[in-house]
Amino acid sequence: FLRIEEPWNPTLDFRTYTLPQSGNKIPALPGDYGLLLYNVGGDILQLIYDVPDISQTEVIQEYVELLLSFGFKIDDEESSIPYEDMMKIGGFDVSEDMIQRGVNFYLEKPSISGENNIQIRILAPYPTESGKEGVLIAAILF
Repeated sequence: FLRIEEPWNPTLDFRTYTLPQSGNKIPALPGDYGLLLYNVGGDILQLIYDVPDISQTEVIQEYVELLLSFGFKIDDEESSIPYEDMMKIGGFDVSEDMIQRGVNFYLEKPSISGENNIQIRILAPYPTESGKEGVLIAAILF
């Protein structure tokens, strides 16, 4: 069961997702983007948003800044893995155009329990079942 909560500060333009087992909160993508798919199990959350390719870069930058304001830190080593390699790991065959625009961010911070880290991977463009492009946000307590 996925719990989506309104922001605790009404001036903020996002909601949060709460991981069911740990209670850790993950910010949703800011703005009005369609959520195409979500999977949740234990302390794993996978969100795929419908974000047009013309706005993906600016949306992801805004989301990364939001995560940084929540106390997440960018892991430079994991973020430097080429987008193309990440998509190959997932079994996706991406076009040269997607490779040129592709971004891979990896951020983490300690969980509220302090025993684990919350890790968030952001990949875009991410192919969707409908043939569109989207943005993948995957969070896991590790």
